[in-house]
Amino acid sequence: MADKCKICDTESSVLFCSLLLKKYNVKYLKCSHCGFMQTEKPFWLDEAYSSAISSFDIGLISRNIYLAEKTELIINSFFNADNNYLDYGGGYGMFVRMMRDKGFNFYRYDTYCENLFAKNFDVADNKKTTGYELVTSFEVFEHLEEPVNEIQKMLKYSKSILFSTELLPTYPIKTAEDWWYFLPETGQHIAFYTSASLKIIADKFNLNIYSFDNSLHLLTPLQISGFKLKLLQNRIYKYLIKSRNNRKSLLQDDFKFLRSVI
Repeated sequence: MADKCKICDTESSVLFCSLLLKKYNVKYLKCSHCGFMQTEKPFWLDEAYSSAISSFDIGLISRNIYLAEKTELIINSFFNADNNYLDYGGGYGMFVRMMRDKGFNFYRYDTYCENLFAKNFDVADNKKTTGYELVTSFEVFEHLEEPVNEIQKMLKYSKSILFSTELLPTYPIKTAEDWWYFLPETGQHIAFYTSASLKIIADKFNLNIYSFDNSLHLLTPLQISGFKLKLLQNRIYKYLIKSRNNRKSLLQDDFKFLRSVI
């Protein structure tokens, strides 16, 4: 039986094999229609996630700083900053803490990783299961065995998802060594997207897809003009939108709240 693409259900064929976790010879398959790549059924995940955050992820802090700045700009440009937000697959809670420090009412959801930096601000603490203004999901999509099913779960919280994942390069790929993002040493990256595959996902849910660069994407019912997207790259616009929407940090309020629940 031929392997089917997890995005468009078209036949996928083996592109190459690679040694995952330095021990398992694993097939990487590519869809003939949308270009989505996936590994064979990932039987090694329990071993790969013996630690929720890979020791290879030395860019976690700098990435969170960058994403917090970008998310603040995108929220102030397109969303109601006063509403609640949810970080799906929020890891140690660093991003949630940073966004709350910026004045945004963020909560965290992650069933695999301990909440170290945003305790008492998990989605369960908020007791809100729908109606979030926006879901963020950073460095999650490449970990998904069933992407469409997981996206459907995210959309129960909000109609808009801001997510990061590196898109497959346009140059030919013949081995896992041809692109750093495969990271076979960790065994955690198992799904790799193209612009075409993201468009198919958006169409499945009757949504629009916008990419701000090769790695940051927005799935949303909003209609955003090309002019507005270009404005996000303008330094003067960035300065004006931030100064106009400067918010009071939630740090002191959160500190008082945490003292009250001890």
